[in-house]
Amino acid sequence: MPTSSHKATTTLLLLTLVLSLANAISCWAEGTTTTAPQAGPQAVILEALPSDNASCGPAAKADATGVLTGVITANGEPLSGATVNIEQRTYDCSTQGGSGTGANGSYTITMAAGSYYLKVTPPQGEAGNILAPYYYENQYLQCGEAQLVTLVAGQTTTLNIDLTQAGGLITGTVVSYDGKPTSGAYVYCSRDIDRMSYGTSTNSSGNFTAGPFYPASDYKCFLYDNGQPIYYNNTTYANRTPITVEANAVTSGINFTLSKPSGSKTVVVPLN
Repeated sequence: MPTSSHKATTTLLLLTLVLSLANAISCWAEGTTTTAPQAGPQAVILEALPSDNASCGPAAKADATGVLTGVITANGEPLSGATVNIEQRTYDCSTQGGSGTGANGSYTITMAAGSYYLKVTPPQGEAGNILAPYYYENQYLQCGEAQLVTLVAGQTTTLNIDLTQAGGLITGTVVSYDGKPTSGAYVYCSRDIDRMSYGTSTNSSGNFTAGPFYPASDYKCFLYDNGQPIYYNNTTYANRTPITVEANAVTSGINFTLSKPSGSKTVVVPLN
């Protein structure tokens, strides 16, 4: 006659089998394919594909990852050298992961499952051939106004984007108080509606190139000099000079002159 311990063991085995069957059914259900309709002029396909069911089973981790992949094109042609970042909205739009595009415009990002903003930054290009950065879906302003992309644990999301909007660049020079080129100075440029600035360093000749940017007339550029921000034309935030960025053009002459060091040298402090 079975003992109480035998009965307990039998019950546990049956419970394990029931849970395994329920998990198998759940994993099978997750293996479906869906396609989301897209709005706007972009030829975009958003498709959830079954993976190796890594997120299924009782041993699945809470931080299981999803994969985002696709192809970036410019006016229908593969775009190499672009940067694809996924961001989360905190105070600003902080980058959580990213990938560069290859010769065929392809990219792949593996991240923890969740919802993210997706930003594509094309190469800087040159006058007459400059593309604007792009937030999915069809937003060229800031990440908080873009559409979220959701990565599902154990699944691959395919997102193809065609860039069509022309952008512009900002260039200038940073010199010391005595007119000598300053290398390694960090210059920030952004629009007032943005909480994130585009930062770039000056080269050995004191020159910088920032962008690409979406065409608009309300950009500002600044750097930190002796711990204090100075804006284009050596102004403060209150009386700063707006900078206009035009499509397929370079806005030049955005120059800065650092003040005489209060100590032994001038310190350019990056923005935190």
